[in-house]
Amino acid sequence: MRKLILIFTLTIFAFINVRPGKIIILNGMSSAGKSTIAKKLVVLLGKSYQTISLDDFIADVFVQQTKIKLPQKEFLKKVRQQTDAMYEQIRKITSLGKNVVLDTLLSGLEGEKDVMRNVAKLKGFGVTLILIHCPLSDIMKRLNSRNKKAELEKKQKDMRSMVVALKIKDVYRTRKRKSEIYIGSLSRKEIDLAYQAVKTESPENTKLFQQIKQNLLTHFELDTKKSVKLTPQLRYDYIIDTSKNSAEQCVKQIYDFLKKSRLA
Repeated sequence: MRKLILIFTLTIFAFINVRPGKIIILNGMSSAGKSTIAKKLVVLLGKSYQTISLDDFIADVFVQQTKIKLPQKEFLKKVRQQTDAMYEQIRKITSLGKNVVLDTLLSGLEGEKDVMRNVAKLKGFGVTLILIHCPLSDIMKRLNSRNKKAELEKKQKDMRSMVVALKIKDVYRTRKRKSEIYIGSLSRKEIDLAYQAVKTESPENTKLFQQIKQNLLTHFELDTKKSVKLTPQLRYDYIIDTSKNSAEQCVKQIYDFLKKSRLA
C-alpha cells in the first residue's frame, strides 16, 4: 500500500513539474514551402517533436465552402473556431512537455487585429518564430502547379484558392527605415497578376477582389509607386528564403540555427 502511495505521489509530482514543451512556428504564405520543411525538420529534431498544420484544421471548412457557399460571417466564424481548436491542441501537447513544429499562416481574416490575436494565444510559451519567405511571383507559380497536380490526382483538399496570394499584407509591409530588415521587393505588376489569377478563378467575386486589390495597393503604397521594398510584419528569430534555397538547405540552416541558439 505504501509503495502504491509513493508511486502515485511521485507521478503527481512529476506531472506538476513537467517543463512545458517548445513551439517552433514556421510562418509564411501558402505554398512558400512550410509543410515540406516542417516534415523534414521534425525528423532531424527527433521523437520529442511533432508537426501540427493549420491546413489539417481548416481544409474541410474551405472544401465545404466551395460546395454550399456559407454566408461570409458564418464561414469566418467556422475558420476561427477551427483555428482556436488548433491552438488549444498545441497548449495540451506542450503542457505535457512535448514539442511542436507549427506550420501555419499567422493571418488575419480581419487584418492585423487578427494577426495579433493569434500571436497572443501563444503568450507564456517558449516560442521560436521563423519566417518561410517566398516572393509573390514564385508563390503564384507554385499555387498554379499545386492546383494542377491536385486536379490530376483528384485531391480536392490539396487545392488552394489563388485568393491566398492576396493575404500577403498579413505577412509583410513596406520598409520605411534602413534599420528594418529588407526581405525583398514587391511591384504593382505582381499585385495585378495575382488579382487577374484570382478574378479568373472566381469571376462571381470580381467586385470583392477589386476591393481587396485596392486595399493591397494602399497598404503597400503601390497606388503611387511602381515597386516597394518589403519588411516582415512581425519580428522573427530567423528568416529563410525558399526561392534561393532547396528544401533540404532550408531545413539544414534552420536546424543549425536552432541548435546553435539552444532553442531546440
